[in-house]
Amino acid sequence: MGDVATLEGKIRDLINNQNKQNILIKDTKLWHQLCSSLDVIGDTEIAIESYLSCDDISDKGLIYIFIYGILQCLFLQQDAIKHMTESLKILREKNDKLGKIRHIRNDSIGHPTKRDKNVETTSNFIERMSMSKNGFILMIAGNDENELYKREYIDITELIKIQRECHKVILQRIYNKLIEEQNMHKAKFRAEKLVDIFSKSDYIKQKVIEGCSSSDKRIGLTHIEMIDDIIKKFEAFLKKRNILPFYMNIEYEMKIIKYTIDELKVFFSDNDTCYLNNNSAYIFANYLNNKCEDMKNIAHEIDEDYEKDL
Repeated sequence: MGDVATLEGKIRDLINNQNKQNILIKDTKLWHQLCSSLDVIGDTEIAIESYLSCDDISDKGLIYIFIYGILQCLFLQQDAIKHMTESLKILREKNDKLGKIRHIRNDSIGHPTKRDKNVETTSNFIERMSMSKNGFILMIAGNDENELYKREYIDITELIKIQRECHKVILQRIYNKLIEEQNMHKAKFRAEKLVDIFSKSDYIKQKVIEGCSSSDKRIGLTHIEMIDDIIKKFEAFLKKRNILPFYMNIEYEMKIIKYTIDELKVFFSDNDTCYLNNNSAYIFANYLNNKCEDMKNIAHEIDEDYEKDL
């Protein structure tokens, strides 16, 4: 099991997988929530690591800033992981250890002056003389006449250790769930080879090129329509896998390919509005040949990726 920062990076990589990202981004609100949550997890982990590596300090004002800051970091990180699981629609179990850390934050620096709880209202104090970078004594004044004050030492380094261990378990579970989903997706389409769509494309493309200089443009028209069918089929299969629109800028490439096909259709139809001549049509046809080869290579790469689980 990795640490919090490593697991956050692994989860980020998985949600940026093309088909997963295309699914998630359809719900813009949850997508933004997910991205914000991942950033906050990483940001707070950087802050926590800096806190732990910092030398002890004696300035009371700075100690207050350290205590307020680190407890708020722990609180924010919990919220971020909660909201990340929510955005991914993954169930999250209640964790009493994390709940206690939240209570400590609320009691000491969140709402210390009037802390409303289910059974009583307390007013809480950080004992200044007890403070160090690593912890402090929290005094809780409640309604119990027999025990007017309760004192508890808050070990911040121990809180960090506990939270990190809890979060590693949660993040690992999220990571495993995302891996499972991705492998199920791959298995679903593994037998469907995208490269097979282009099995006859080499011959067809050559006929389009030949048609540019032929007196019988019906040859070119027949085969450019076949190329059009191939590209449309490839696009449909990519959409079915949720690979479009963000895979390797392929949406823009498809747009250019479609434009080239449409212009060649006009040329081969002997339309009076066509601005292409035999030479320029030949250039268009060769460009289309190269772009179709690019699409075939992409299809091969995707097939190879789907051959193996993550």
